[in-house]
Amino acid sequence: MSTKKSRLIVGIIGNILEWYDFAIFGYLAVTIGVLFFPSDNPTTSLLQSFSVFAIGYLARPLGGILFGQLGDKYGRSKALRLSMYLMGAATFCMGMLPTYSQIGIAATVLLVLLRVAQGISAGGEFVGSAVYMYESSPQKRQTFWCSFATWSSTAGVLLGSLVITLLHYLFTQDQIENGGWRIPYLCGAILAIFGIFVRRYLLETEVFENILSKQKLIKYPLLEAFKYSRKAMLQVLALNVFVSVSFYTLFVWMPTFLQMFLSIPLEKALFLNTLMMVLLIMLMPLCGLLADYIGRERVAFLSALSIALIAYPVFMLISTGSIWAIGLALILFAVCFSLIEGTTAAITTSLFPADHRYSGIGISYNISMSIFGGTTPLVCTYLISTSGFITAPGIYVGITAVVGLIAIMSLGGITKITFNKRFMESRADNISDSLCIKNTSTE
Repeated sequence: MSTKKSRLIVGIIGNILEWYDFAIFGYLAVTIGVLFFPSDNPTTSLLQSFSVFAIGYLARPLGGILFGQLGDKYGRSKALRLSMYLMGAATFCMGMLPTYSQIGIAATVLLVLLRVAQGISAGGEFVGSAVYMYESSPQKRQTFWCSFATWSSTAGVLLGSLVITLLHYLFTQDQIENGGWRIPYLCGAILAIFGIFVRRYLLETEVFENILSKQKLIKYPLLEAFKYSRKAMLQVLALNVFVSVSFYTLFVWMPTFLQMFLSIPLEKALFLNTLMMVLLIMLMPLCGLLADYIGRERVAFLSALSIALIAYPVFMLISTGSIWAIGLALILFAVCFSLIEGTTAAITTSLFPADHRYSGIGISYNISMSIFGGTTPLVCTYLISTSGFITAPGIYVGITAVVGLIAIMSLGGITKITFNKRFMESRADNISDSLCIKNTSTE
């Protein structure tokens, strides 16, 4: 196996395990609300539970700053190893946490603190993986390789969805509330140990090694990013308003929505969610490959435009309560969303120079994710409870897609690249590489 491929695999494995740990909180939101925020009103408990979910995201910019500084000054691999240590420890402690009925308000406080620790870890994980894969990839296939950063984080969320689905099939709700909820966390802690072991062998990227050898390390890379890459940071922030709200509405909050507002059994809602995420991760690398031929911006533009148009109709279909209608709506959304998921990591990393890439992305990406991604379940639940319209989140998703559309248009490159030109250039490079190999063999 080549060094580049081994780096890709190691990065993917760690990212899957990390995002599994982070995502299971969202899928256990109803149970956590009951156990840590007891109330006579189930919606109140759910809102408080989603508030803690949001707190984990509000901690992400801090993680972006800390891990960005570490990754730009001491190496991408060191930052990725540390993020795994932190997530594993926080996940194990959460699985052992006493509930409100056992130690009172202290349980709630500890839950918040552990969620903050997970947020700090996640703030460095995805950014580090995206940077690592971008810097380790062949230039002609950078979007395809970078698509595995989003692929692996989505696969981690999918794994969380699958585990919670199995939990609800194997146990009753009472059994889950009486201790079964701890099982996914303890399994996550075990998986994190495996991830830590794997990342011990993570090699540094040639790009960072080159910066190190030329003694071009920057003392304060975040300040450098604010000085020279302000436009890129705004573009990343705006793009990820769209990405984060869309993802967390349709793939994290959706099972809770189906259960709470459409009275669909949670195990069925989770099963549907799991199937849609399987479809999403199947399509993402293909979209990355497509983008390497016709241009990242064009593929991303198509995604934002289509979701801006279908977001509200998707929720109208879902609101019928028909399993077939819900499945059709989610398939349509997954296909459109896979286009941006396959390109966003490459677009984001390509906007920054290597010497402050980790820090620049770390702060802008995580501010967007914390303000919009982490609050999405809370905002969507609140919109429905105050307006009385269960289709209201569709308007919210549509508006953020328009924001993403504007961000993508500001990148340029949407109309400048033709399929034939890109394809022929790729073919010419392949032929040239083949001739070089033949000449070397002859000699």
